[in-house]
Amino acid sequence: MTKRGEDSLRELIELCNQRNEEAWQELIALVQPKILSTCRRMRLSREESLDVFGQVCYILLEHLSDLKDPDKLISYIITTTRRQALSHDRKARLVERVEQEASEKEPPSPPSTPYEDFQEQEHSEVLVRALAKLPRKEARLVQMLFLDPEEPTYEQISAQLKMPVSSIGPTRSRILIKLYRIMKQFGYKFLVF
Repeated sequence: MTKRGEDSLRELIELCNQRNEEAWQELIALVQPKILSTCRRMRLSREESLDVFGQVCYILLEHLSDLKDPDKLISYIITTTRRQALSHDRKARLVERVEQEASEKEPPSPPSTPYEDFQEQEHSEVLVRALAKLPRKEARLVQMLFLDPEEPTYEQISAQLKMPVSSIGPTRSRILIKLYRIMKQFGYKFLVF
């Protein structure tokens, strides 16, 4: 990639707004080091950083045409990255706290009853039917992320599914929304807390 000055940055952004794929690739290559270094400074793990990278790129795609001053692109990227990293951190701490509180409050579970076994089997069947409605690659991603006992890393998933590591987090979010809608169509009742 070539280094761009301020004038050529404006030109690059203009090409991106015209949906030029090469310009997008160059823009992403330009901002990637800023995003990842900001994530490192905020002490995110590699996988968390890649999730944030994907989210920031998505936000950039959605809002690049709103950028009033192209000279402010880098500061916009850094600010957006910080916000996404903080949001990611808040969510992670909330999940951790909820899991900790749940483990402290929950007594050991008694053996399941035949009815509970039946319900669990029924839930599993709904999930399997819903996964079957997803495109094959999406169903495979869900299986690898949530059901694979070997718990593959994002890099392993990326290699097997031939998708960029940075798109796994955003893709996962979109698939879970689809899965939720499909399961609701099958009549699955979700508990609301």
